[in-house]
Amino acid sequence: MGGTEVQCHEIQSFDECIITYELQEVRSSDPYSTWTNKTIWTRIDRAFVNAYWFNPFDFCQVFYMANSLCDHTALVMDFPWCLKPKLCFQ
Repeated sequence: MGGTEVQCHEIQSFDECIITYELQEVRSSDPYSTWTNKTIWTRIDRAFVNAYWFNPFDFCQVFYMANSLCDHTALVMDFPWCLKPKLCFQ
């Protein structure tokens, strides 16, 4: 919002990377925009994973922290019921 529209050629390399490595964005909530200079608001901070990560952790979600002094928004990965690994001492 507030800036010039992104053109396809500007994101082509990034789009090819997502397709090549079969990445998908982690489910998220909270603000749509994650970066601002107080004139332009956009969502450039995202979390991507591949199927190897997503299959065992498909229940995870990304939360965006409140903006502070930084112009970017911190992302927090939530693992609501992730099992703890068994510790093995030998």
